[in-house]
Amino acid sequence: MPPPNRESPVVLIERRGRLLLGALRPPKGRKIRFLGEGNESLQITAERILHRFGPLSSRDDRGLRRALRGFREDAIAAAAATDLRRVWEWAEADRGYGLLELAAAHDEGDDADEAACIRLFGALADDQILFELRSGKFVKRPADLVEKDAARRALEAAKAAEDDALVAWLESAEALEPDALAPRGDALDAARDWALRGEDGGGAPRGRAIARRIGAATADEALAVLEERGLLPRDVNELPDRLGLPAMLGRREAQAVAELVDAAPPAAGPASPSHGPPAFAIDDAETDEVDDAIGVELTAEGGVRVHVHIACVAASIEPGSVLDASARRRLSTVYFPGGKLPMFAPSLIAGRLSLEEGGPPRPTLTGIFELGPDGTATAPARFVETTVTLRARVTYEETPRLAASEEPFGRLTAIAHALRERRFAAGAHAPDLPELRIRMTTAADGTRHPETYRLLPTTPGHLVVSELMVLYNRELARLLVDAGAPAVFRVQPQPIDREALPADDDPLRAVRMRRLLPPASVSLEPGPHRSIGVEAYVQATSPIRRYVDLVAQRQARSIVRGERTPPHDAADVATVCHLVASRERGLRRAEGDRIEFLLLRSLERRIGQSLDAIVSRPPRPGERRGHAFLPEILREMAFELPIDAGGEPAPIELAAGQRVSLRIAAVHPRRRQHTFTLETEGDPS
Repeated sequence: MPPPNRESPVVLIERRGRLLLGALRPPKGRKIRFLGEGNESLQITAERILHRFGPLSSRDDRGLRRALRGFREDAIAAAAATDLRRVWEWAEADRGYGLLELAAAHDEGDDADEAACIRLFGALADDQILFELRSGKFVKRPADLVEKDAARRALEAAKAAEDDALVAWLESAEALEPDALAPRGDALDAARDWALRGEDGGGAPRGRAIARRIGAATADEALAVLEERGLLPRDVNELPDRLGLPAMLGRREAQAVAELVDAAPPAAGPASPSHGPPAFAIDDAETDEVDDAIGVELTAEGGVRVHVHIACVAASIEPGSVLDASARRRLSTVYFPGGKLPMFAPSLIAGRLSLEEGGPPRPTLTGIFELGPDGTATAPARFVETTVTLRARVTYEETPRLAASEEPFGRLTAIAHALRERRFAAGAHAPDLPELRIRMTTAADGTRHPETYRLLPTTPGHLVVSELMVLYNRELARLLVDAGAPAVFRVQPQPIDREALPADDDPLRAVRMRRLLPPASVSLEPGPHRSIGVEAYVQATSPIRRYVDLVAQRQARSIVRGERTPPHDAADVATVCHLVASRERGLRRAEGDRIEFLLLRSLERRIGQSLDAIVSRPPRPGERRGHAFLPEILREMAFELPIDAGGEPAPIELAAGQRVSLRIAAVHPRRRQHTFTLETEGDPS
């Protein structure tokens, strides 16, 4: 039998400056039990009661709380007929009033009935900016605070309306009309900011709330929705925003760039005229920042004299300058398919730093190396300051013809082979593994799509450039060590287990080599770099693209000039070393993450198709998931076994190295998720 209804008086009390609505339960001794409309359950004395209303009837506490919430809602609805501001204007400053007194003032009488008190309570509960509760009394708030809070309330209401309108539009199938989102501008900015920057965005709380209302639990899911609705470009790159990479120059940086581009070219060193054989650069066809070039001449002993020219950025960018600080903050150029974030402004690169074909001579720090036919040095390496104008630019694809038909490039190619063999004999192993490249192509409808292709860096040009850059960096490291100049060295002391090297014809060679090669690190002390096969190594051949190369170039240039003190002291180089160690891996990971996203985007267009694969890690007994290498995309990807009639993984035995076919079952680029399933004979898919 259900318990009988009980009547409980409705009361108001004050708690920590807040007005609480509740009801009274039978007392226990001197204490009265107060049951709030929320989860409050308090023991109070009668003196704490600010006002009593009539009773409510309920069977239990849950029903009483439900009745209290209804009481509040009814009171707020009834308050529509109450002009609370008129009561505020009537009230005197710094004087406290009870609820009954304020209700009587509103009705302009000496007393107020129950209904008037309920209406006034509803007005105070709905609008808490005109009066504050102080020591059990309602006190008129100052006019300036009231107006400030009223403006804040109006702004919050407008923002809520914007958010509601944006959410309603995003959840509808309505097409985007011109200016349709204008009233939702701030809401849209917050949603975009959250999607692009995540928790680091200034509008994160608001943007996150909007995203969750449309079912997007993460920033990446919000990105997908906004892309789908055309509110962000398709395949938008969020990584620069999330990594805090500056995409634009500040005002001071832009002004410094303009002044430097317009300034006279830097003067050559005191004993550094332009000299040597004609210089040519070997690069990809799309390269627009040329920071290295080669000049080569034959020697009577059957060897070559090679001039390796590196753009002397140190001649233009002073340590501690505005542009130096900007480059240090960026640390390196970050490359993404279809775009990049350069370390220096493109106008500065083109107008001052990059080596130019047929253009004005640009300063370089040149290494001169005399090499015999077997790659041994026939004279000590020298570094000098020069100025260089490129005679020609050559693409990698053009170098096989040069190596076969033109001297001295043919002999230089043979000597580059000898240099590599000497490094391998010293313990190096730098395999010529193919690389996955992605280009953005434009379809007939104007949309852009990622397209994958493989690049195998095995042309004579790749060999020559690779070996001469290693030679330059090795000899520059030796120059810095001999002079005792602080520098950031690349070290990799762990030798490669040559017994574990996969054979050249191993179908899983790319996977096994990447697992085998130990990582390199940076150090203030010189040490061996085993995978390159040198005893000391710095990076100095890309000062337009990497800040650490610029630091090494400045140190070496000061030695070449005979200066007593290098531009960067030990403490400053240690700071640079820390920056490289803490941030460089993240920048490279950002580049890799962008490539993985675009790779998945390209696979998304091929759902249902099959790719050839080679099992690299078979599923364990009883498990469904394994891994395979897919030569077409040069990736090791997870795959799943088909499910049998009983819902268990099909009993298929696989071995490492076995060739299989995998079907692209599902791809979610923004979540970085994919599903490949093993195809079997008779598979209907």
